[in-house]
Amino acid sequence: MRSLKYKQLLLIGIALVACVGMTFFRSKPIVDKTKLGVHAKLDKAINLVQNGQNPMEGITLLKEVLSEDSTNVQALYYLGVFSVQSGQLDKAIGRFESIVKIDSNHFEANYYLSNLYFEMGDSLKAAYFNEKVKRQVDSNK
Repeated sequence: MRSLKYKQLLLIGIALVACVGMTFFRSKPIVDKTKLGVHAKLDKAINLVQNGQNPMEGITLLKEVLSEDSTNVQALYYLGVFSVQSGQLDKAIGRFESIVKIDSNHFEANYYLSNLYFEMGDSLKAAYFNEKVKRQVDSNK
């Protein structure tokens, strides 16, 4: 009688392990190859520009990402930052404005817009974006 209970418990244990194992393997996320491609392009582009190896190739890659997905905030952000670095403030403003249309609470875009509008002499827009940044900072305290 005792060996029957042992065998039953053993079978139940094996069944549980099998169920857990099946659940584990089934619940692994499916890797979206296109997303990996986008992330790889973004990483390569950022490295090319920041390291000064071939900045124009990096900019081209960022623009490719945007041609595939015009709402890619990361590509817009880095194009905006690189526009600021190269003194193309109008382009930078356009890119950061695109970001806040997608995500009105994007802290860095609001911060850059506040500073860029101040630099360009548009005190009303500078004050508007400065207030948004201030509210975000205050809400995180």
